[in-house]
This record gives sequence, C-alpha cells and structure tokens, in this order.
Amino acid sequence: MPTLDALAREDAVLALVCQELSRADRGVTIDSRPDRQPPGQHPFDVDALLRVRGSDGDRVWAADVCLLPLPQEMTSAVASFEERVVPELAKLAEQAGRALTVSCHPRLFSPDSTRNDRKRQVAADTVAITQAAAQALASGQDHLPAFDDELRLQIFVHDYPKHADGSAVAFMPFVGGTDPDIANQVRRDLAPHVREKLDKQLRAPRQAGHPTVLILDQKGHGGMAVPTNFLASPATIRGVVEECLADFPGVLDACVLVTPEDQVIELIGAVGVPRHDPVPGSGRSRQVP
Repeated sequence: MPTLDALAREDAVLALVCQELSRADRGVTIDSRPDRQPPGQHPFDVDALLRVRGSDGDRVWAADVCLLPLPQEMTSAVASFEERVVPELAKLAEQAGRALTVSCHPRLFSPDSTRNDRKRQVAADTVAITQAAAQALASGQDHLPAFDDELRLQIFVHDYPKHADGSAVAFMPFVGGTDPDIANQVRRDLAPHVREKLDKQLRAPRQAGHPTVLILDQKGHGGMAVPTNFLASPATIRGVVEECLADFPGVLDACVLVTPEDQVIELIGAVGVPRHDPVPGSGRSRQVP
C-alpha cells in the first residue's frame, strides 16, 4: 500500500506533467484517476487518464507513473548502516556535545559473498567508521575520504550539539551500486519495472485504442528511506526504456521524465501524438518518430 508521501508525490508529478506539457497548441489535464477508485470500478489499472486537447480534437491517454529506483541492495545496506553504525556515532557525538553529518557509500556485497564474509566486513567497517568519528570529534576537524577508501567516508563536525530534528547524527548515503556503470544499474533496476508497466498497466488501454504514456519520476519524495537514482542522465534512461520497448512493440506512445529538479522532459515520442494508431485498411500500426 503506497504511503501518504508516495501518493502526494504521484499527485504532484501528474499535475506538473499536465502543467509543463500544456501550451497554445496542446492542453493536458487529468480526466480521471482509475487507481484511486475501488477495485473493479474501472477497466484499466493505470494511475491516470489524461485528456489531451489539440487542433484535431480531444484524446484520452492512459498514463502510469514509475519511480527511477535505486540499486536493489541499497535499501538494506542503508538500513544496516543506520542500525549498526549510527547509534555508535550518536553516543560519541553526544559525549562530545557536537553533532555529526556522515556521508558514505553503504557497503554493498556481490551475490556470491558468504554470510560470514559479510559479517566480518560489516564489523570492520563499523570499527573504522567509529574510530574516524572519535578522531574527528577529538580534533574538531572534519574527516575526508582517503584515496583508497571504498566507502568514501566523510564526517563533518558541527559546533552545535543537535541537528534541527533533535538527532546527534545526520546520515546522508551516497547513491551507488556494485556495478559502477550507471547504464547497467538503470538496466538492472529500472527495466523490470518498465516491462511490468508495459505488460500489466499500459497494454490493455493501448489495445482498447487509448494512446499511452509512461512517466518516470527521478526525484521521489522526502519520506523515502533512501533517494532515487538521480545520477542517471536522460540519454541513459531513454536507452534503457527503448530496450524494453523492443519486447512490447506497439504498447507505448510516449515516455516522459521528471528530473530531480522537477524538469519535465519528453524522452520518447510526444504526448498528443500517438505513435501506434492503426493505419486505416492496413492492419498495421502507424509509426511516428
């Protein structure tokens, strides 16, 4: 079940897309929200039906929103760091009467690493991080990462005892993955979600004659445990989506990206210009660049 923050962000994304894509020759508004209706009340399982008004009349487009996810293992790695390391750092910070801001790449493990290997590495990381924090607090000097530090650990020492939220330690994880290639990360972590949207949400309305648009949210909302993958470029994201479309020809008419800065970019196609309407009398789809 989506959280209230997630639902509010979905609402904001749809409103932003409608606003930014509307202009003199194209008006985009929300016609209905099938996902907010009771199960079985609507034939399509999509987040929104958008009414697109153009010079050639109105058309209802089916739209679904998808977050640009982090690497799959990042959430558990962040949770492990917060459970094992942050309490130890908080004790040190409270004893010194100075707040800390800590940033690092939480340790990620390859699938073939054993449980014992992981436990030993986590224990070693905890000792190294707490020692670095103790030294930073004692000297009053920030800790910056060494050249060979895999965690890229940064510890900033503040002159005040608590952050605004009352915590002694603010943890700000860096986004990353076991594969340093961002395209491979997006291919592994976004592509399954895109394929599921194409198959389970957007295929049915497209077959019923509604053009379709997939909206990718690269910003997310403040209530998320860890941020979205904000490092991927629009070109990288477009390439991965196009790879998915090869497995679902004729399903998607447009793809829109909402960047971390809330900029709206039409990655593939254009809302209001169906790519896959059938050509009269031919039985084939009309392909629009």
